[in-house]
Amino acid sequence: MNIKNEQFLKLIDQYPDVAFSYCSVANRFADKINKKIFDSAESVLLRDPKYCYRYADEVIRGRWKKAENTLSKDIDFAYNYAKNILKKRFLLAENLISQDPEYSLYYAEFVVKKRWMKGEQAISSNPAFAYKYAEFIKKRFYKGEEAIGDSPEYSFYYAQNIIHGKLPVKMHSKMIAYALDNPKNEFINKYFQLIKSSA
Repeated sequence: MNIKNEQFLKLIDQYPDVAFSYCSVANRFADKINKKIFDSAESVLLRDPKYCYRYADEVIRGRWKKAENTLSKDIDFAYNYAKNILKKRFLLAENLISQDPEYSLYYAEFVVKKRWMKGEQAISSNPAFAYKYAEFIKKRFYKGEEAIGDSPEYSFYYAQNIIHGKLPVKMHSKMIAYALDNPKNEFINKYFQLIKSSA
């Protein structure tokens, strides 16, 4: 290998964007590439989830199995890889995704496309995502009701759109307590108007 190639290999190793550019071009001219440089450039991409995702998305335009271990360690790229590239579940990343309420909700909604039990523990920890999940599954989300009950706003939406009336006892009691503390809160007032009109 000549000095120019050795210098280029060092450059590729230092700068993932150079490695990405090389692999992108090399992919179009497979018969003219230097295999050793290509392999080195690709190994640089495999260290970085952002470039793994970009390479799969922009160059390969599909699944890149080699990169899945790297992608599975970054929640944002793992989710986007499942949704936009695999267009199906990315099992290797599900433990990671299931730890985050927002990504768990979106993974259920846009990837699994049905109830996703594995993500429900995380989803149930956040009032907004717990409510949105109930809306998505179109029924009560029992596990998330405690968190939803911590928010007068989402408690009202839950009563209006999921329960279609008076909240379960524990949640209703919380709304009474909120009303005593903050009688002018618009969502608390809307809730009591709702149950009055549906009685």
